[in-house]
Amino acid sequence: MSLSASQDFHIRPANNQDVPPLSQILAHSFYAEVNQSMLTSWLYPLLCWSIRLDLYTKFAETSADSICLVAIDLENKQTVATIELHFRQLTPFWSAPTKSAYLSSLAVDPNWRRNGIAMQLLHSAETLAKEKGYQQIYLHVINHNQAAQNLYQKANYQLSKSESNLITWLLGIPHRLLLHKNLN
Repeated sequence: MSLSASQDFHIRPANNQDVPPLSQILAHSFYAEVNQSMLTSWLYPLLCWSIRLDLYTKFAETSADSICLVAIDLENKQTVATIELHFRQLTPFWSAPTKSAYLSSLAVDPNWRRNGIAMQLLHSAETLAKEKGYQQIYLHVINHNQAAQNLYQKANYQLSKSESNLITWLLGIPHRLLLHKNLN
């Protein structure tokens, strides 16, 4: 299955061959401070290894509930970005069931950032969700990640709510923003 292509990269579902570079991209994107700390430099390879194991496990499970997409550099055949798309049917007891999709783990190799890959991954995931009949798409972003917030705003995502609690406040953990987009 081929979802889209441009002159520089191609987007397709991920497979086991993508796991090693994906683990590096995800670790660097979400845990860069661990990589930069001299005291925890031993932790970074362990983190990459645990991400790799998690990805192999996810890819071994055949589920219609989620898909991982990757962007491939056409020139070098190198995995350079990823996004995960999860499908859910929400059924609150007070209303009719609603189909919603949820995005997670959008990450781009630092050497490929600011080239439109993240926007293309978002668009590909949204198109896939629409094709499967989903009406809403959601995602979380950390409140201090301004670059990601700018991307999502440009892609027409709206703030649903700001999520924080006593534990995040006490531990100084940044709160999350839940964003959504209507796919109709």
